[in-house]
Amino acid sequence: MDIFLKYGANINQKQEDKQFGYSLLHLAVITKNLEAFNYLIEKGADVNAQDINGNSILSSAVFNYNRDTDFYTEIINKLIEKGANIYLENNYGVSAYSLANNIASDVKKFFQ
Repeated sequence: MDIFLKYGANINQKQEDKQFGYSLLHLAVITKNLEAFNYLIEKGADVNAQDINGNSILSSAVFNYNRDTDFYTEIINKLIEKGANIYLENNYGVSAYSLANNIASDVKKFFQ
């Protein structure tokens, strides 16, 4: 990834499709690529980026939490540490905080 950034790539570039519009950080979280996630965070990727539906990266991590609690615990903690907004709502008024209350109640501990 360094080579792309060296030549001016935008670290916050989103997919140009009309279906998802994920940022690179979204993709690292969804595909469970911890190395890419840490690299992007280190390089200053926007932790509050939203996809085409307004879903934040933190919301994606909370939504997928039950798939791999160890991985997503690390991701959620790092995102919050880096300033992710737990109340950032998607296009339907749903935030990472409300998701935690509804589908992953044991995630709530990270928001206190």
